[in-house]
Amino acid sequence: MAKLLLACVFLYCSTIAFAELQCYNCQTSTCDFDKVENRVTCGKSGVGDPACLKFVYKDKSGAENISRKCILLNPKETFKCTLPAGATEEFCGTCKDNLCNGADGRKMNVYSVLMATTASIFLVKFFS
Repeated sequence: MAKLLLACVFLYCSTIAFAELQCYNCQTSTCDFDKVENRVTCGKSGVGDPACLKFVYKDKSGAENISRKCILLNPKETFKCTLPAGATEEFCGTCKDNLCNGADGRKMNVYSVLMATTASIFLVKFFS
C-alpha cells in the first residue's frame, strides 16, 4: 500500500512539474474568473521563469485599476511593476501556482504555505 501511495505522489508531482502555468489575463477591475477566455497558458518564450502577475494601482483620478497577466521573471533581477504617470501602487505580486493571480496577495501566500505544510505533515506521519 505504501508503494502505491508513493507512486501516486510521484506521478502527481511529476505532472505538476511539467505542466504549463495558467494565469488569469484581465485588464479590468472586474475579471470574470469563470470565463475560459480570461485564462491563458504562460509560455516560456524568453529569458526567465513564467509567473502570474496581479497589479493593482490607482490612476490620477483615484480610480482603481487591476491588471492580471503572465510575465517572465528574470531570476537575476527583482521584479517591479511599472506605474503609469501619476498613479499610486496598491499591490504588485507574482505567484507560480495555476490561476493564483485571482486572489489577493495575502490569500496567495497563505494558500501556498498551508498546502506545503499539510503535505509535509501527511508524508511524515505516513512514512514514520
